[in-house]
Parts: sequence; C-alpha cells; structure tokens
Amino acid sequence: MKPIRWTKEESILVLELYQAKPRGMKPTSSAEVKELAELLNRTPRAVYRRMTRFRSWYPSLPFVFDTPHAQDDSDVEWAEYFARPAKLAKEAKQVRAAFRVRILALRLYFRLIIATMDERVPEVVELARLVKVPAAEVVALLRDYIACDPFIRRKPEGTPAAPSPLSRLVWRNFADEPDRLEHISTRLTETRAKRKPAQKKSASRA
Repeated sequence: MKPIRWTKEESILVLELYQAKPRGMKPTSSAEVKELAELLNRTPRAVYRRMTRFRSWYPSLPFVFDTPHAQDDSDVEWAEYFARPAKLAKEAKQVRAAFRVRILALRLYFRLIIATMDERVPEVVELARLVKVPAAEVVALLRDYIACDPFIRRKPEGTPAAPSPLSRLVWRNFADEPDRLEHISTRLTETRAKRKPAQKKSASRA
C-alpha cells in the first residue's frame, strides 16, 4: 500500500511535538505521541518516523532549499519554523483546534439528516458553544462533509464544489471508522469539559 502523504497541518503538529522540551525524539510509548497519533489517525510509529525527518536537519542551518537531501515538505516546514518558535506554537494551536472542531463536526454529521443541518438546530448550537465558534461555521463544516460523502449523489444547494483540504483529511481518516471517531470525539469533548473549571478558577484568582 502506498504511504499516505503527510499534510502541512499534520507535520506542524509533529514538529511542535519534536520541539517540545526536552527537544528531540519522543518514544512511541509516550502519552504525547500516542495522543497525537490518535488525533491524526496514524500509528505512533508513523509519528515517530515523521520526527526523524526533522531530526535529520538538526543542527543544520534550515535556510538552504537546494541541498541533496531536501526530499519532501518536511524540509521546507523545518526551514519555516525552526527559528520561529512563536510562529510554530501559534499555528500549531490553530491547527489542533481546527482538527478538533472538524472531528466533532463529523460525528455530528452522522447524527443528523441534511434537512437539519441548520444553525438553529439545537445540536448545532450546542457544538458551536462547546468549540466556541459561530453556529454558521459548524454548518459550513457539515456542508463540507456533504461534499465529501460519496453516497449523496445530488448535493443540496449550498454544498461547496470542493471541501476544504482539512475537512477532506478528517473525512478520509474517520468517516469509515465510526468506533474510532466516537472514541476520539468523546475524549476531545471530555478534555474540553475538564478545562472549563480550571479556567474559571484561574480567573477568580486574578
């Protein structure tokens, strides 16, 4: 089977993990590697191998693109983020949030019918509040998944001509694995619920 190409978004999260203190390779048995592998629907070993691509650059200067060993996008990503940790941290946070919203939206997609994919529907409103985005954005993601769904021959009005690359990736990763989708969606929801009391507590101290 041909290896699945890594996207830039996935690689950003792997690079963030590699750069996390202590900088360098993290074992496949670590909780961080397992958690990231679950989010990306890849094996811990695959995440580990991706980190080795970034390790192959260190401590080389990352600003030369015509080197003989510049074989894939990881070389460019290393060059873009190696000397810009603040940029890496900011974009990794955005990517992680985007993955989370799309995974939860995909679970909701399979729980609704197309006629109820509306920003006024309670389930849509509830998810929008949970992930702190407008309900219209949740609906837009649901329409992305309509565009991905091969079983819907006649796409309803408002369906995009093509889904976003990240929505397509999440569909590819989880649409045919309902148990895995349910498991990670539950974990992501529980993680969010656990963070709320901590945020309120810290705010009261201030």
